[in-house]
Amino acid sequence: MKITTIALFVFGALSVAAMISCKKSSASNVSKSRTELLTKQAWKYDDHGLDENNNGVIDPTESDMLSCQTDDLFSFYAKGTGLYASGNLPCARREKPYRS
Repeated sequence: MKITTIALFVFGALSVAAMISCKKSSASNVSKSRTELLTKQAWKYDDHGLDENNNGVIDPTESDMLSCQTDDLFSFYAKGTGLYASGNLPCARREKPYRS
């Protein structure tokens, strides 16, 4: 009986010490606004397309993204402006000459 009481006391003291020593930093409690998240860095497209079967996933057969579009950068600024920078891969399509 005495060992159980001592064990419970030690466990309780350690639990209280752990709770007191664990504090969240104030920086982690501050959530960023949508504007801050959007303007923090330049953005790249990962994928875009049409989810034809409504499963919440854009399958490769549903994607209409070209490989030259994946290296383009989009930057957004707080005053509502932005900047588009095309990547190294050119997206210009060569048209086939019309022959009758």
